[in-house]
Amino acid sequence: GPLPQRSPPSVAPPRGGRGFFRSSIQEMLVAKPLRVGLIGSRFMGKAHSNAWLSSGRFFDLPRDVVMSAVCARDPKATAAFARRWGWAVSTTSWRELVGNPEIDLVDIATPNDLHAEQAIVALEAGRHVACEKPLAGTLEEATRMRDAAIAAKGRGVMTFVWFNYRRCPAVAFAHQLVRRGRLGRIYHVRAVYLQDWGGPETPLLWRFDAARAGSGAHGDLNAHIVDLARFLTGEEIVEVSGAIEKTFITERQLPPAEGARGTKRGTGRGRTGRSTVDDCVLFIGHLSGGGVA
Repeated sequence: GPLPQRSPPSVAPPRGGRGFFRSSIQEMLVAKPLRVGLIGSRFMGKAHSNAWLSSGRFFDLPRDVVMSAVCARDPKATAAFARRWGWAVSTTSWRELVGNPEIDLVDIATPNDLHAEQAIVALEAGRHVACEKPLAGTLEEATRMRDAAIAAKGRGVMTFVWFNYRRCPAVAFAHQLVRRGRLGRIYHVRAVYLQDWGGPETPLLWRFDAARAGSGAHGDLNAHIVDLARFLTGEEIVEVSGAIEKTFITERQLPPAEGARGTKRGTGRGRTGRSTVDDCVLFIGHLSGGGVA
């Protein structure tokens, strides 16, 4: 059935007379709430839930956000997740979620190998899609997602990739400086993303399986710095002159059974598996404006 909707927020009459107040109310009623459905309830699902929950309090949004539904595999855990994070309903069927006409935007926060199918089905159903990065595990999947996004755009459906660092104040300010010409021509971009997660004690989660993740640090971390280089300069990386890829931790302890406690540290009692993704990727790129990165 229809998902619950929140009533439009009350507003205080602004200065400017009754006519201004009346037109503001009319505009508010025309701007329907944005009804969001989230797929995924693990680490990124929590981060996204917190963001949706806080967005209306932190930003002056043109539309009210309604956290309509969340989807994950375990029905009991997903119901508890919905109660804790403020989602109206929960389901274990992502196809049911994306097919529900009461959902306007689908937020995809699942493992990388699931992105393509979920995003394409959602776009074909007329839902706006905001997808986690890396966008896809293979070039073939990314191409199909691109084609689906182009086709959906013609129907007024929008797509987004969660490159959240674009919204950091320092990055936003740097973007303004470049656009205003305050830095002049950009000759050199240097970018490093260092993270302490993924050391020897981190177990063999899906992120270390190339069949599911597609890549390791390159797709998980370098995706952000590649995007920031493009975002800040307004240019594209058109050529790569050299690259080095290294997997430092080749064997990792197997994690406990899914849903058990302690998934952040290896508790496989000596049993190990092989990591098939990179722990580090370094490369030199050429920018379309003549600079290097």
